[in-house]
Amino acid sequence: MDESQKRFMVMGTEVLEKKAQLLRLRTSVLQVERERIAGEQTISVAEARRKSRERVKLDYKDLNC
Repeated sequence: MDESQKRFMVMGTEVLEKKAQLLRLRTSVLQVERERIAGEQTISVAEARRKSRERVKLDYKDLNC
């Protein structure tokens, strides 16, 4: 196998990995959308960010930083 064929295989693998990653993301988004449509409780992006920041602060406190 020559160098160009090896590069093509690596690029092909990277493309497949990226497609798999996008498929997982789409699956997650669709699941969240199904839950929202079903009437499950949701929070805004701003609220999720606030909770994440609070969680990080708590984790740092646990580490005595």
